[in-house]
Amino acid sequence: MARIVVAGANGKVGRLLIPQLVATGHEVIALVRTEPLSSATLCITDWMNARLPDADSGDVVVNLTGDINPPRGDYESANTRTAERLQAHFGGRAAQAIFISFPGASAISANRYLRTKAEAEALTLGTARCATILRTVYICGRPDAPVESDLRQQTPKGRSARCFGDGRSRYRPLLIDDVVRAVIACIDRRLPGAFALEGKQMLSSDEIIRLLNQDPGKPIQHFPKPLARLMGPMIGVTRDFIDILVEDQLSTDPNVFDVCGVVAGSVQQAWR
Repeated sequence: MARIVVAGANGKVGRLLIPQLVATGHEVIALVRTEPLSSATLCITDWMNARLPDADSGDVVVNLTGDINPPRGDYESANTRTAERLQAHFGGRAAQAIFISFPGASAISANRYLRTKAEAEALTLGTARCATILRTVYICGRPDAPVESDLRQQTPKGRSARCFGDGRSRYRPLLIDDVVRAVIACIDRRLPGAFALEGKQMLSSDEIIRLLNQDPGKPIQHFPKPLARLMGPMIGVTRDFIDILVEDQLSTDPNVFDVCGVVAGSVQQAWR
């Protein structure tokens, strides 16, 4: 069993991942900013400033931090500074580092989110002897346990849902349970490399919205990219986020489920 350090442990993935790691006998250190997490072996609050346990050659580091629409548009603090902190602390001595990234991450991208994700990927390579990059786009819960992004897409019956772009942007959404399964499989296999963390089925923005509303006839109001970019700052959505929403987001990396031999669930079946 390993000592597993989970940064961003209070997020939607971390809250599901940590109990499963503890149940299988791992020692889990949760790194959080404010709210303590009781399911971990040890929880460190204000972890960006607090003293962390000395790095060990057997440590596994799971970085779940990051925000596609951070407060005040501060992508560096949300996506890069956390990876810098982990890299500085472990300095390549950990056994494995896993980072949840995004397709299209590039150090030369004009999009700040994609640029900071690429910076964090590079820092992850310097955190451990084995680095695993999982690039994912659209994570869904289930009708009985929706995640926050599911709820934002839902509107009362008869009321239009909102969609930035023309509704034809394509994604391969996956269930949050499968994200947890993929991370655990990567830990078990010490899997190195960059992989797509996606479902098998490709859906358009409109199809996802109607699926999450469980209404195939759901009316949808579309906002073309120029109008959406103007609206964004007024409703607390960054232009970088909007630019991503209105384009296809399909990874070209090998699918991690195929590599690990894990069968992913179906968002369509879960929400039908």
